Amino acid sequence: MKREIREQARVLRFQGMSVRDICLTLGVAKSSISLWVRDIELTQDQVEKLKQKQHLYGAQHEGGRTNRKKYLELRKIYQEEGRARAKEGNPLHLAGCMLYWAEGAKHRNRVVFVNSDLMPI
Repeated sequence: MKREIREQARVLRFQGMSVRDICLTLGVAKSSISLWVRDIELTQDQVEKLKQKQHLYGAQHEGGRTNRKKYLELRKIYQEEGRARAKEGNPLHLAGCMLYWAEGAKHRNRVVFVNSDLMPI
């Protein structure tokens, strides 16, 4: 079965299909497809068609870049706020920071504290 899928992937790549589209068509991981077809050279026409198709998704990528930049700036602001509060020397703030950095799980709006030490029975 795997050999048949591999051959199908190679045929689709020879036809100029992108690795991503082959993955979606065959339901196989991108890493596997990439390994199977890495020796296939595309014609200049096939490369141009793939570039043109990729260009259609450019707006989505630009939106992602914009969001990453926006949230990086927000994170920097929050970090500076935290550093300023840490310099105040408030023991409660310090304790909260230590607990946050300690073992546990951190989610957007909650913190879960856990202890991984085994308790003697």
